[in-house]
Amino acid sequence: MWKRRKQTLLAPAAVETAWTADPGYAILGAIGSRRKPSAVVRPEGRLLLSAPMTESMQLCLSILGPPAITFDDKPLSIGRQQNRALLYRLAAQPEPVARDQLIFLFWPDMPDEHARRNLTQLLSHVRHSLPDPDLLLTTKEHVQLDPLRVRSDAVEFDRLCKTDDKASLSQAITLYRDILLTGVSLPDHPEYEAWLSRERFRFEKSFLAALNLLVQHYREAGRYREAVTLAERYLSIDELAEEVHRQLMETYVAVGDRSAALRQYERCIEVLERELGVEPLPETEAVYQAILVGAGATAVPSYKPAWVALPRAGAPLVGRDDLLRELAAAFRRVQAGQGQVVLLRGEAGIGKSRLMQEFAMSVQERAFLLVSACYASTQSIPYQPIVEALRPVLSGTSLIRTIGATWLSEASILLPELRQLSPGLAAPVESTDPQQARVRLFEALRQLFLGLTNGSFPVLLCLDDLHWADTTTLAWLGYLARHVQRRAFMLIATFRDEEADILADLRRDLGHMGLRPEWQIRGLEREFVGQLLLHLRGADARAMTEWLHHLTGGNPFFVLETISELVESGLDAAMVADRRALPISETVREAVQRRLERLSPLSRQVLEAGAVQETAFGFDFICKTAGRSELETVDALDELVNRTLLVAEGNDFRFRHDLIRAAVYQELSPWRRRVLHQRVAQALEVENAEQTEAVAVQLAHHFQAGGQTAKAIRYWQQAGDVASRLYAQAEAIDAYRRGLDLAKTSLLDEHLPSLFSHLGRALELASQFESALATYAEMEDLAVRLGSPTMKLQALMAQATLYSTYNPIQDLVRGEVISQEALALARTLGDEAAEAQILISMLILCSYSLRWDEGIVCGQRAIEIARRLNLPALLAQALMDLGGHCYEVVGRFDEASALLDEARALWAAQDNLPMVVDSLATAVAIGAWRGDYARARRIGQEALRINRAIDNPWGQSYILYRLGWVHWERGRADLALTTMAESLRLARQAGFGVPQVIVPGDLTMLYCDLGAAGPAQEVVQASLAHAERHGRMLLPYALGALAQVHILRGELEQAEQVLARGVEDASLRIVYGGPYLIARCLLSLAQGDPVRAIKDARRLAGHCVTAHRPTAHLVEAQGWLALEDHSAALAALVEAEHAAVAIGSRRTLWRILRLRSQLEPDAARAARCLRQAKRLVCAIAGHIPHADLRAAFLATPQVQSLVDESPLARSIHWN
Repeated sequence: MWKRRKQTLLAPAAVETAWTADPGYAILGAIGSRRKPSAVVRPEGRLLLSAPMTESMQLCLSILGPPAITFDDKPLSIGRQQNRALLYRLAAQPEPVARDQLIFLFWPDMPDEHARRNLTQLLSHVRHSLPDPDLLLTTKEHVQLDPLRVRSDAVEFDRLCKTDDKASLSQAITLYRDILLTGVSLPDHPEYEAWLSRERFRFEKSFLAALNLLVQHYREAGRYREAVTLAERYLSIDELAEEVHRQLMETYVAVGDRSAALRQYERCIEVLERELGVEPLPETEAVYQAILVGAGATAVPSYKPAWVALPRAGAPLVGRDDLLRELAAAFRRVQAGQGQVVLLRGEAGIGKSRLMQEFAMSVQERAFLLVSACYASTQSIPYQPIVEALRPVLSGTSLIRTIGATWLSEASILLPELRQLSPGLAAPVESTDPQQARVRLFEALRQLFLGLTNGSFPVLLCLDDLHWADTTTLAWLGYLARHVQRRAFMLIATFRDEEADILADLRRDLGHMGLRPEWQIRGLEREFVGQLLLHLRGADARAMTEWLHHLTGGNPFFVLETISELVESGLDAAMVADRRALPISETVREAVQRRLERLSPLSRQVLEAGAVQETAFGFDFICKTAGRSELETVDALDELVNRTLLVAEGNDFRFRHDLIRAAVYQELSPWRRRVLHQRVAQALEVENAEQTEAVAVQLAHHFQAGGQTAKAIRYWQQAGDVASRLYAQAEAIDAYRRGLDLAKTSLLDEHLPSLFSHLGRALELASQFESALATYAEMEDLAVRLGSPTMKLQALMAQATLYSTYNPIQDLVRGEVISQEALALARTLGDEAAEAQILISMLILCSYSLRWDEGIVCGQRAIEIARRLNLPALLAQALMDLGGHCYEVVGRFDEASALLDEARALWAAQDNLPMVVDSLATAVAIGAWRGDYARARRIGQEALRINRAIDNPWGQSYILYRLGWVHWERGRADLALTTMAESLRLARQAGFGVPQVIVPGDLTMLYCDLGAAGPAQEVVQASLAHAERHGRMLLPYALGALAQVHILRGELEQAEQVLARGVEDASLRIVYGGPYLIARCLLSLAQGDPVRAIKDARRLAGHCVTAHRPTAHLVEAQGWLALEDHSAALAALVEAEHAAVAIGSRRTLWRILRLRSQLEPDAARAARCLRQAKRLVCAIAGHIPHADLRAAFLATPQVQSLVDESPLARSIHWN
């Protein structure tokens, strides 16, 4: 990386030093530089005479097999065995390796100080052996290969093996060529050898696991040939893997090669006998027997499972992909002979049964599927779910012939049909010991299930609602689980959270076995609730998703029922914003009522008190609102939590679903609701007496629902004030509007002026100007009806401000009329503060009307009043508006800055961040006009940091609207384009007019500089349209930009027509007149009138915007050059260069230097100017983000002239 040097920018040599540091300097070679590559200092102090390495140059280490190292796809030889060993160790893992670990591998018995010295030397040797020493990263404690530039097959293999994805696993086994570091040995380093042995075992184990999973994938997909190939590869490494022998036997049967299956069985017997001296497992014998009798892979009985919980018609299963993948992974382990138990738990309606059913149906072609359910009505019938699961499949399988007759006889106690399927069975053994008889029946059922696993397919037992199973069945399931951990058997069962205690013994037993089988099924996330809405309503319903998710907690049953109710009733979320009036379907209502019926009266009363509160509530609080003692409340809360109606969160409680809360609330009688709301409001007010602001919304809501209107209005206004201070305008608008509606209904006029004013201001800050104006107009009408001149004055002042400021509804004529009416009323009432506020509005109005002298008088008078009355907020406003709307606009920047600094201090003292941001944004603009780009950027960064905390689009647009041009002056088209685009986007969002004229104008001039006439023509129309709609002050900016486009296109008559439009001379003297004056200069040059061009240039040089001076002097030089006065032209160019360097304008400097190189009599100085111009062009081109724009820039005549002047440069492609 080229190091950035200090930018002195004082002379041509200093300019050369500064610009070579630019990131775009990489293009320098394309401009014909003959300088040798710079020396780059590496960490060791070594110097490399080379260009920076590209990202494509990667170091690759292949260590899964015989090791190989390449760099940039070419073999790389690393000397010394120890160097290679260190690289291999680092390549085996992506994480940094501790130095202590490396020391232990190579020098375990050496004193620590000597060992660390040896490691340092070894690292130095390794660095020198690498093509780029930076490939090895070191810290004081760790060593690592650069993960961005070093690729290791071992690291990639580990990453791929961590997934069950077939494509990833296929890639992984391709990477594994042989055992880790085949042929590598360090006998003098036993600890390294031990590490190598461990890692070889680890990688081989991962490789075999990947093979096993792929074999299952291919078998499931019917790609038996690939499965055979991979299984054979597995056995070539581990021929004792009996389950793989068994899979091969079954796969051969699946492709119809029965003889190959039998040969595989013989091979398995031979290996087990030779290596272990044992016989095959019963599972292998069962597959062999099935092959002999022709059963093979067709042992799955064909029957339709009788599912109890059927999925809702038309409702897709969403949000459960991760769980389905986990179930599929568990099933693959079952196929490999590892028994699995999965308990799906969750509340009623959460989708446990649907998930189990979807998974079971997805594997039913590959599993012996048994399905049953438990019922509350049959809870006293022993073994009922087990019998129901077995009965439908017994007659459809021949596997019962593999089960001993004794066990079939015992099982016939529960399944008498076994006697018909196996004639001649003896009678069950009679026993006088009930415990012994139970054990025999347990074992008989176990043998029956194990017999079913003797087929070619795993057994999958699905039990729904296990919490309703009889105790004997639960005990037998625990017994079964102890004996199936190495069998192809999988149990999936569902149970409800609130009934978990019933399964406590079974869950504990499974945990002791290390199965950890419980999977918690939770509510759907928001995006999946949105998917259901989209699917069932047939349209995008994102606006309702948040509401519905909160309402239902993502419970699929509640979600689907609520959607159905909304569809049938024709409602949407906006129509049911009152959560107490939610449309609850009868199905949901009945489901909730069934749960509530089981509650004690005490718990029901506490639940009702909680339903009124709508949010989480604490213990003490619910005691007060429910009117119960502490002990009674404790008992009630325990029951409600155990019934999963409430959730305990620390010291608070909340409803598990808002839909349950709504159902409880809607069952309350109106008078009971009112009493409970009053209790809640009073308790909240007492509890938060010192900080009611924190709960103002809740207080307002509960007092309103409790019928106490005056208090409700007071707290709605307080809630709006709190939201405004937090810059949450939407919430502020809602609170003020609620309070205002109540006040208008009850005619409590003491609250009306404040509520109207606060609501209007919040609407303004939210850029809802039409609504704000309508609010103020309503306020005025009501004031007239109520006979309140003070309230009318407030309404007039607010309207005057809106009409006077730059926004979509600006109307200067209407603004002046209302301002004069308001000013007269204020003086009649003797309200000097109001008078000052009106004068501020008139200041702004005068500024947009090009009457700055009048505006300054108004501003000074407002400041004098505010100081005398000691009103800091009003003073700050007057200072900022006088500085920004008058002094800045007319170019009196020092006076403007002084006023803005004072205003900013006042705003900061009042913690008014939006106004602090506004004052900083104005300071950014002043820095840009003055050419003080460093200050503009620094202040801009500070302003953006503050604005991020308040999320004010107006403020952010204002900050950025001049920063974009600052970036372009510095040659950064990339930053300029993104900054301008963001400023324009935010301005449109906020209804902020000034950037909608200035930014498209700047963008147009940027495109003109790049020679891109097409984009410039498209953009400039937006600037002109907005300027024509919103006043004369900004019109010269847009007209100047448009004229420059015509000049670029050679359309001089059109450019002259644009500049001939009625623009007042006063508007050219202000900051927004610069582009118009620049266009006049360029047009004079293009029309061959150098005298007029020089005159126009000198007027531009004297303009208040210092940033235009480099362009002004450059145009003057071009004028003198056209008059063949080279001496005057060179003098103007020197002035232009000094001006450009002083402000850091790369945009203009390269043009100045190019022209100076043609006029400079000193050949060495001329060459230096030319070289600097080329480098600046390279820097600019390197930061143009779009290829078409870059090509347009490089194709401009001035840039091409730089190429033409260098034979070497002419032979190089610029792009």
